[in-house]
Amino acid sequence: MASLMKCAVVGVGYLGTFHAQKYKKLSETCPEIELVGVYDANPEQAQRVAGELGVKAFATLEEVRKEAKAVTIAVSTKAHYEVASFFLKNNIAVNVEKPMTSTLVEAEALAKLVEQTNGSLSVGHIERFNPSILELKRLLENPLHFELKRLGPFRARGADVNVLYDLMIHDIDLALWLTGSEPESWIASGSRLLSSEWDTCQVALKMKNGMKVSIEVSRVSPVTLRSIKATQPLSVLTANTGTQELTEVMAAQHPHHHLEVRPFGDTHYQPSPKLNDGELLAVRSWTVEKKDALLEETRAFVHANLHKIPMPVSAEEGLRAMKWTAAIEKDLSRNS
Repeated sequence: MASLMKCAVVGVGYLGTFHAQKYKKLSETCPEIELVGVYDANPEQAQRVAGELGVKAFATLEEVRKEAKAVTIAVSTKAHYEVASFFLKNNIAVNVEKPMTSTLVEAEALAKLVEQTNGSLSVGHIERFNPSILELKRLLENPLHFELKRLGPFRARGADVNVLYDLMIHDIDLALWLTGSEPESWIASGSRLLSSEWDTCQVALKMKNGMKVSIEVSRVSPVTLRSIKATQPLSVLTANTGTQELTEVMAAQHPHHHLEVRPFGDTHYQPSPKLNDGELLAVRSWTVEKKDALLEETRAFVHANLHKIPMPVSAEEGLRAMKWTAAIEKDLSRNS
């Protein structure tokens, strides 16, 4: 049996509180996990969350170091590098919220430190655990083009970085993951509406393997929308990644248009109708079972450490997302 993994959460503001709750929930069903405590720069906040979860409120990072073997870091982005470095140097596994750091230089230094210390670091790209995205990825067949949209209203939380690092980095990571390639060229545009930073961005990418990706993000949108569309030779898959609804439109010559195969884990499923003579398209829609993506991210991080397997989202992958986000940001700034 694997040894006990003592965990802590560093930074228990809005998002960090959720992280702490997930560790606590996991520990209730997995005896190999223990949430030993939480830390926050605001001692009163740490005490409040610790009291709710029945764990210790650490007064310093040094106290965390002495008791925990794995930490999730959900402090301000600007402090990611400093805090993550401290724990890596002390042989403590780190799950750091996205973006990995506030700058590409810091991300490169952190990835290098992981290599030098042979440390364990995972980056919290939570969309990798979104059930509708996993379902879409499962059904990909030689995709040609992806269209990703992430729109929402302005919120002060997350505004310490521009929209590229707040929102678009999710979709940059997904583009790299879904295409299995990296950008060859791109065209980007953006706008500043409510802040001195970029609030919207649109980018069209051509990947090295020939696939194309278009991404649109906005944090000043009157509507909320999160979706991915994958265009394939004989079908178009669309996933609403907020509602977990999927739709597939298939050409009549698609070899699967007549099959009523239930997607994995669905709760509501409308099978593809049988085509009548002269009809050209078949449409099927379904809703995958909703799961707690943050809980699954936490579970994967702990599982990787307990069983000494690769991190869910490695430091290299986190750095790669930072690299291309920074390149697009630089392009926007140069052309503004």
